[in-house]
Amino acid sequence: MDERDDDQNTPLHIACRYNRVDVVRFLLDKGADVTARNARNMTCLDIAIEWEYEDVAKALARHPRWEEVLQPSPDSGVFPMTQLIKKLPNVAEIVLDNCITISPLPPSHEDFSVTFNFRHLDPEKDCTSFIPASMAKYRREKLLNHGATQAFLRYKWMVLGKFFTLFNTLVFIAFVALYSWFVVHERETSTLFSHSSSSPVISRRKHTSKSASGTIFVFVLFQFVKELVQFSWLRFGYLKDATNMFELVMYAMVCVFTIPSFFGEEIYSEETRWNAGLTGLFLCYLNLTLHFRRYGGFGLYVTMYVEVLWTFVKVISTFLVALIGYSLVFYILLGNQGNFSSFLLALGKIHVMMVGELDYTNMLVDRIVNNETVPGTDLLYVPLPALTSLLFFVFVLMISVVLVNLLVGLAVGDIESIQRTASLRTLIDDALLIGGITRSYPAFILRRVHKDSLKIFPNRNTIVKRIALSGTDIMDQKNFMEKLLGYRSEVRNSLDVWCDEDKKQRQEQERVLQKLQATVEAQGKILKAMAERLNITD
Repeated sequence: MDERDDDQNTPLHIACRYNRVDVVRFLLDKGADVTARNARNMTCLDIAIEWEYEDVAKALARHPRWEEVLQPSPDSGVFPMTQLIKKLPNVAEIVLDNCITISPLPPSHEDFSVTFNFRHLDPEKDCTSFIPASMAKYRREKLLNHGATQAFLRYKWMVLGKFFTLFNTLVFIAFVALYSWFVVHERETSTLFSHSSSSPVISRRKHTSKSASGTIFVFVLFQFVKELVQFSWLRFGYLKDATNMFELVMYAMVCVFTIPSFFGEEIYSEETRWNAGLTGLFLCYLNLTLHFRRYGGFGLYVTMYVEVLWTFVKVISTFLVALIGYSLVFYILLGNQGNFSSFLLALGKIHVMMVGELDYTNMLVDRIVNNETVPGTDLLYVPLPALTSLLFFVFVLMISVVLVNLLVGLAVGDIESIQRTASLRTLIDDALLIGGITRSYPAFILRRVHKDSLKIFPNRNTIVKRIALSGTDIMDQKNFMEKLLGYRSEVRNSLDVWCDEDKKQRQEQERVLQKLQATVEAQGKILKAMAERLNITD
């Protein structure tokens, strides 16, 4: 059964290599060694994955010995589940189906339980191999949304990420509130916005502002240290995440605004300080909005907004050349008017006109009909009225009507596609977020919280468990149970189909054997008759 050839291949290796599903099932039933490795250090499953033989891999995954099949090599560091996700995602889904065990009791029974097997999603106790990250890498939405994967991610989120992330969010909200208060109070004492005064009230405000600026400055320094530590861990992977650069710019702007107040010296101009401070304030609220991507239903809407924004940027960048052309033409034609007195003002006015603020009467009609001129000169506001009117109507048709409706159609008309994309993006973000949080913990904590399996009694949730599981699919008992029972029904149906196919194949084999046996018997009778005719005796 386990004889080997010159390349150390067993019969099971050979059967997998030549895509012989019937032989593979026969050898598995007879107890063939599924962990045997050939000269290339490959198991039978590795052979099936390498040649992308899905039927053979499904037969291995559906066999009662499937856990033996998925045993990783202690030396290679490559896990079969990762390769299945990459090349044979349908087989990986079968493995995930096997990882859910539902008790035979009725779903409403107090002792009804669901057991999740995490051994193939978290194969190492120090979490160096985070399998859902591979699902995110290859954008396997069905695998990420599978009940076993979601239960694993929810468990990791519950024990490692939930309260830590919630605490970070609350701290950041407090920081944004304090910085907002600080900016508003600084405005009242700034010479850029109001007349300064040396009254006792202003002095008390400056003292309070200095205390607030000290708190903000210390918080920003702490954030810079945290970002530096993350960079030392992730190296160049840190730069691949745009949110990291976004946060660095935000904290840098806040720091520029806070330093003069904290040290009590005018290090740079007031205009520079306020440009940085207000930019930082805007980025703080933008970053706070992005924080909600990590929380359930809020995250889907934020992700949808980001997807629509990204679509808008791609479309508008495609037509940016045309918009620059319109801006340049109207700058030359209407340069005597304030809205078009410089190219940048003209570019801004063109973008405002896109959304419907055309100002047709004041900008063209009144000035053309009345031959209005610039005060104190004989320069016309509209020196070329015919050409200007023609280009204006062309702009209305091509930009205000066609382009704007194209943007609306992409944003609203294809909302279902955007929602599907956003759902996948949310699943990917969740997996990467939890994977990143997991990597940030030391190995001894990861080993302590590691679980090979998780058994849940949905009808026994205590108040403590409800608080711990809040914000997860597991907490929504009705939908969670429907989802799991749906998986059980799907698995049963797929197994029934597989068993029917297997039964048909066995019946076909029996028919062939019976036909072969009948042929052999007929040939025996013919030989016997020939022997009798020739008087041949034993």
